[in-house]
Amino acid sequence: HVGGYEDEDMGADGQCPVFNPERLGLHLPDNFQQQELDFFSLFFDDAVPDRMAASTNEYAWLRVSDPTAKVSSYTDAWPETGGAEMRKLLGEILYMSICSLPNLEDYYRVTPPLHGNWARAFVDSRARFLALMTFLHVSSCAEEDPGDRLRKVCWLN
Repeated sequence: HVGGYEDEDMGADGQCPVFNPERLGLHLPDNFQQQELDFFSLFFDDAVPDRMAASTNEYAWLRVSDPTAKVSSYTDAWPETGGAEMRKLLGEILYMSICSLPNLEDYYRVTPPLHGNWARAFVDSRARFLALMTFLHVSSCAEEDPGDRLRKVCWLN
């Protein structure tokens, strides 16, 4: 099987290729300002959240308009999302991965001791966060090749 774990990691001459990079470590652009948003932008340029928003809207409308689909109170009406809201969602997901709380509801509490949490600064409400996460898609369903195992993320290269 070509490309599997069984493949030999040898070059054409039967020898392991030599790893000899010019520089080790993270290669940052010269204009990197070391702000959180700059670091985020290294991985997600403006086109990524915009495309994610379009794909999420497409999938949401497919699901919401399906009369046989079971939808909950936070997904029954779909106000479309955009790139700005998708950036906030990605920021909130990153924030939640750093600031771990026992329950999702804890991020949105307005009573002590967790009332000072910043999650509400990203996505307006817990219901909207859940709706976005329910329909989150990073690629268009119509453009996906079912035979490609990386079909959801291949456009990110």
